[in-house]
Amino acid sequence: MVLRAGIIGAGAAGHAHAHAVNALPADLVRVVGVHDADLERALALAGATWAEPFRDLGELCAAVDLVVVCSPTEDHAAHVLRAAAAGCDVLVERPVVPRAQDLARLHAHVARAPRRIVAQAGHAALHDPLLRVLVRALAPYQPATVELRFETPRVPGAPSVVEILHDALTVLHPLTRSAPAQIHASARRRRSGGGLEHVTALVTTDSGVLATLHVGHLCDRPTKLARVVTDRVVVEASGDTGEVVVHPRGDDGEVVVHPAGQEDALVAQARSFVSAVGSRAVPAVPLSAALPALELTEKVLRHVDLGERLGSGRRAA
Repeated sequence: MVLRAGIIGAGAAGHAHAHAVNALPADLVRVVGVHDADLERALALAGATWAEPFRDLGELCAAVDLVVVCSPTEDHAAHVLRAAAAGCDVLVERPVVPRAQDLARLHAHVARAPRRIVAQAGHAALHDPLLRVLVRALAPYQPATVELRFETPRVPGAPSVVEILHDALTVLHPLTRSAPAQIHASARRRRSGGGLEHVTALVTTDSGVLATLHVGHLCDRPTKLARVVTDRVVVEASGDTGEVVVHPRGDDGEVVVHPAGQEDALVAQARSFVSAVGSRAVPAVPLSAALPALELTEKVLRHVDLGERLGSGRRAA
């Protein structure tokens, strides 16, 4: 039976997720319905995906097997709960909720749904083939420093700096393999509007790994770079080349190149979610997995605000 998917939220994220779902085999899943508070946006996405626009969220949930929640973050909890009450499996875009303290409450409500549902956090960064190859290449070594650079142009539909920061912090634990112990952060704001333009964060983990993150709207095209220095090698990953390169430290050894491929992370995430729905299994990234990145994002942003109020760009956690 083909699974029927609904998209809640017809903005840029909704378009991206809808096309990711429809990139999967047509005999597995198809987008059949779209809901948005703005009917014109719902009509536009429905037309682009050969789906039906729904004015009423309840009617959408009654017509589908699963939903992807792409509405504004402050609406996520209400939309997840509405879908769960209708028995729909749920993939919810990141950040799952605005505050870390809201996540446990949402998780508890979902667990009490009439039907045991598959509820997955939409952390596409964890499904990025480049990250997966990078983690495998690092497995034999002990990381000492990590540098991440996630940047994108400031264009309509681009993720916000907070969302980019959230993505970078999501992949931090798989690379450092330890929890953060101390954080320093600084930021630059746009002259008009006051939004964040760039955030730099320095994270020290409890095992002594030093991680530096540069995220923001500072480049002409999306940039994804990672550099990890370990006890024996330097490992570099580039979204441009889709390769992970392992450089030996010293004169011994050869440079090893691991191709990661160019599969879209959203498509990989959709495949993982649909697979969990089909097998009624625990998803690869359950809602509870969203907590570490949410907590770290809040800490970094708190640092940024504290530093600005005190007239300094850096403050210790």
